[in-house]
This record gives sequence, structure tokens and C-alpha cells, in this order.
Amino acid sequence: MAKMNDTVYFNIPLVGYQNEQQWRSVCRSLRYTLISVFDQTHEAVSAIVVGHDCPDIEEIRDSRVTYLESPFPRPEPDKRLHDKSRKRIVAADYVRQVGGRFLGILDADDILAKDVARTTVRANMSMIFRSGYAFDQQRKILAKIPGVVRSFYTFCGSCIILSLDQSELPKLVGTKIINRECLFQNLGSHQHFPDSLKEKNKEFGFIDEPCAIYMLYNQVNLSFSRRENYNHDWLRSSLDRNSVKVSGEITDMFPILKQVMMD
Repeated sequence: MAKMNDTVYFNIPLVGYQNEQQWRSVCRSLRYTLISVFDQTHEAVSAIVVGHDCPDIEEIRDSRVTYLESPFPRPEPDKRLHDKSRKRIVAADYVRQVGGRFLGILDADDILAKDVARTTVRANMSMIFRSGYAFDQQRKILAKIPGVVRSFYTFCGSCIILSLDQSELPKLVGTKIINRECLFQNLGSHQHFPDSLKEKNKEFGFIDEPCAIYMLYNQVNLSFSRRENYNHDWLRSSLDRNSVKVSGEITDMFPILKQVMMD
């Protein structure tokens, strides 16, 4: 068993190539996501990108990034959400093998606040993001979540950094999961992360400062369920009401946002 370390690994499943226009959007969004990992104030960070197609971008060749080819078959269009879950298992198995303890769940089109990794390592337990922003990339509108009542993790899957021991991470042999009972495999959907961790008697906390930006309307989001579509409709209708100015304070927390605003 590998010795556990304090590197914060970010688990990033990547949607596969469908057409040239979609792939350009995927690569651009992944660049933003990876740069937000590189911007972390905790120095020991690593991004684990799992896909069927490796983007030809400079950031994927950075020493802080490991690209893994998914061993699972390329999915049919209606199976992309299941494929995303399987790619997360591939990344989590890799983290188990290298002795990782901190594992962030991050979509390939969202961006992180620069202090979330450091905050989690200092807390020395799993931390759930209770606050963040949504960003409409078509209209360049930023809005706070919760704008009214609901917590960030109920909308966005990029909402947690887990602190896990080796037995709580999946073991993958080929395409077979050996320990399906492990905690990682039984977290459930992001809306229920607090309940799942409580059920497993796993210590965790919340971060109330803005932790991530949920990137919307960029042709990359994997939003298929009725609940997720409802969340998007609610966000779209509330973006204007809850919009905030992209201030220097916000871009200090999210340095890559300046580039996102200009592109």
C-alpha cells in the first residue's frame, strides 16, 4: 500500500469528441478548469483527467496533470452521464494507487477558488462547498449561489474535497470494481453528500466562502436528469435578479475569471 500524502487530487472526467465545434468548447473549458487548479494556494495539487480523447492543449502537458485513457467503451450519446461516473472511478483508483488522501470532485468546465485546497488540508477532513457562483458564459453574467435559499452543493457537482483512506477509495482491475462497498462508490448524488457522509459516520465540514463557479451554457455541461434541468431553469431565471459585478475581490478569489470574461 502506498504511503498517503497531502497532495490534493482533483478528479476530472472529460466528455469525448463529438464534433469539431463541441470539442473546441470542451478544450477551452478544460483549460479554465486546469488553470484554476494550478492557481491553488496549496502547492501540492494534481489534476487527474480521464477521457477517451486527449486534448491537444498546453495545460494537459503540465507536470501537475495526469491524463488517463478510460478503459471503458466509448459511450452512446444517452449513456454519457454513466460514462462520467465510470471515469470518476478510474481517477479515484489512480489516487488510491499513489497514496492520495484528498480527492476533489471537479467537472471539466467549472472553476475553483484559489484557497479551497489549502482550506481543506488545514481542516484535515472532507469539506463541502456551501457557497459559490453561477456564470452564464453566453451573456457573461455572474450570480451568487445561494442567491435565495439553496446551498451551492445542491446545484453543482464540483462541490467537495474528500478526505479518504485507502479502503474508502475504489479498486479497479480492468473494468471491474473490486470493492463496490467503499465510501467513494456510495456517496450518491451531490445533493446528498452531507447525508451520505453522516450515514457513514465520516467527519466533514462546510466552507461558507465562495468555493467554485458553476459554468453554464457553454455546450459542455452534462445535464440530462429532470432535476438538473429544473436547476438550470431556476438558475437562468434568477441570474439577472441575483447578478453581481465581477469585482477585483471576486477575481482575486478566481484569477482565471478575468480571462473567461474576455474570451
